[in-house]
Amino acid sequence: MQIVCKCKYCGHSTISDNENDMTLEFDALEEEIRFVCRNKNCRKNNVISFASRKKTQPLPKAMVGR
Repeated sequence: MQIVCKCKYCGHSTISDNENDMTLEFDALEEEIRFVCRNKNCRKNNVISFASRKKTQPLPKAMVGR
């Protein structure tokens, strides 16, 4: 699995070493999570966007258990 994290403030991307399995990108700059399908018949980019949701309905507050 290759994991990509992009900084919301400067746009710098940090990429994990193993790119042979799949790619998962956490993009704080665009407020999206992207997953690239590795199926040879698909290869589509799946996007979950939080930017539009934040304007209409904020995400619930996270609670940490004791």
